[in-house]
Amino acid sequence: MPRLASQAFLVLATLLCWLYGFHLYTEANRPLFQPQQQEQQQSGSQLEYTPPRSNNNSLLGDGSDGILTFIHASDIHISKYVPKGGLIHFLHFLHTAVPLISPRLVTITGDLTDGKDQQKLISLQQPDEWQAYERALAQSKVTTRFNGTFYRDQRGNHDCFNVFSADSPDNYYARYSATRQSDGYFLRLNESFGSYSFVASDGCPRHGFARPMNFFGYLDAQAMRLLEERMEMARGSNHTFLLNHYP
Repeated sequence: MPRLASQAFLVLATLLCWLYGFHLYTEANRPLFQPQQQEQQQSGSQLEYTPPRSNNNSLLGDGSDGILTFIHASDIHISKYVPKGGLIHFLHFLHTAVPLISPRLVTITGDLTDGKDQQKLISLQQPDEWQAYERALAQSKVTTRFNGTFYRDQRGNHDCFNVFSADSPDNYYARYSATRQSDGYFLRLNESFGSYSFVASDGCPRHGFARPMNFFGYLDAQAMRLLEERMEMARGSNHTFLLNHYP
């Protein structure tokens, strides 16, 4: 009987947690839909989308003039224990794909390393993986091109497994990465044909848990204020690109 009661309690607790999570999701997204619902009620009909009129009558040419080309890649997962993929694919990317595409910028949005043990059960930051990543960057010389504005990277959930603070000695991202800013970055590229801003925010939990607890990221109040400041810095750009590892 006590076992049955404990099972019933766990089921009830799980249900309550799910309902509370659904409530938080609904409340967080309610402001996105309220203006549309109010306008529909006032008009009494479904809103129809009217595309904005453009005064730009220029034609799209067949050349590359006036076009900013950049590469966005993610989830490299350099692993100490997986022989295929990972580092080999990354080296091929740096030495073959990047020169072929010839972009102005390469941006990597997280999971630079795999951060697991040999059995792939326990999360563990591996210095060897980070050192291999740093050597790959040095060999390809991507971090020195365009006065250091050619290559940017940021953290993913695997890069902050078991990293309990930005000052932790296990935060190898701050030692071996290209950007080394655990709070994201702001980069503005000023070209002759326009200005383009890249705003990367870091969604890693401030206290990086072990897997499987670290698959959900968030932006706290401090991160939101920093994002707002960087968005203000991007004002006036032709385009602003927001980058984060977490959906």
